[in-house]
Amino acid sequence: MLSRRDVLTTISACAAGGALAGCSALAAVGGYVEKKQITGTRRQNGGLRDETVVSVELSELADDPVVSVAERWVQRFPDPKRLRISETFDDRLRDEYESLGYVVGVCSPDWSSGSDSVGCYTAPTGRDDFNRAQVGDRVRASYSNSKIRIRSNEGTWDASSRKKRT
Repeated sequence: MLSRRDVLTTISACAAGGALAGCSALAAVGGYVEKKQITGTRRQNGGLRDETVVSVELSELADDPVVSVAERWVQRFPDPKRLRISETFDDRLRDEYESLGYVVGVCSPDWSSGSDSVGCYTAPTGRDDFNRAQVGDRVRASYSNSKIRIRSNEGTWDASSRKKRT
């Protein structure tokens, strides 16, 4: 259920900007998970450096998702296509990095605009929503306050209806 703050923020954005995609994001829409990624920021040489811990993403160029895992974490992700992060491992990552981010990309026909048949949002999410679905899963999701919430996992998305990127 959306919080009162989420509802008011989205209604305000819709009233001010009138953007169809922003307004339709208030409700959960059907779509598919296109991307999952964990990023961390590490203090190094007197500055901060961003690094990708693991990334899994659908691609036009490959039948299987494209996977990238930082060398130091390869042993921790024996099957990165099935990314689920335990509370214990989350604690370990948070000890390792100054900041840690879970990112998910969701595409939906309800977020389409112009000539595109599918629109996509890629945004931060919480660990529970990150764990709720895998890349290629059919989901009900919402986008509000620059964050994605995965409301439910509804099986596997029909790959033939995926957005074609150029």
